[in-house]
Amino acid sequence: MVQESHKVPPPAAEAVADVPHARKEPVQGPATRPAQPLPEIRSKPTLKELRVASRVVLSRNDFESEPAVILAAPAAEYPDAARGTGTSAEVIIGFTIDETGAVRNPAVERSQVRGSAPEALFQEAALAAARSARFTPARERGIPTRPWSTLTFSFESGSPSAGI
Repeated sequence: MVQESHKVPPPAAEAVADVPHARKEPVQGPATRPAQPLPEIRSKPTLKELRVASRVVLSRNDFESEPAVILAAPAAEYPDAARGTGTSAEVIIGFTIDETGAVRNPAVERSQVRGSAPEALFQEAALAAARSARFTPARERGIPTRPWSTLTFSFESGSPSAGI
């Protein structure tokens, strides 16, 4: 058996005209805009985009701080009195770098000696080498400052001098 479907017809325009506040023009769907291509989404910019992004030229005075850079640091001489003892040592010297790049107020921060030679021999050799080191002055917003820094000197038995 075939069933007939009964559809309810839409209200006639004349029926809507009888209602005082009803719309008299036909209702249209939502306004549509012309289709536009979606922008391409990337998680990282390409190298070309990074190069074109900005061009900023900075001078040395634009940075907050500029550290001191070592120019000359002579090696510490292995102490003659310690030769033949088989002693090795490591000495850390702390100091201030003045506005001209010279070392000021060097002091032994830490030392470790392995062997029978006196620790003071290695400390004196490291202090002498640190005093003759030279640096470019450190700067804070273009003005020379006096930072604290360290140098580490290692002494190995059998070596004529010790390096930094």
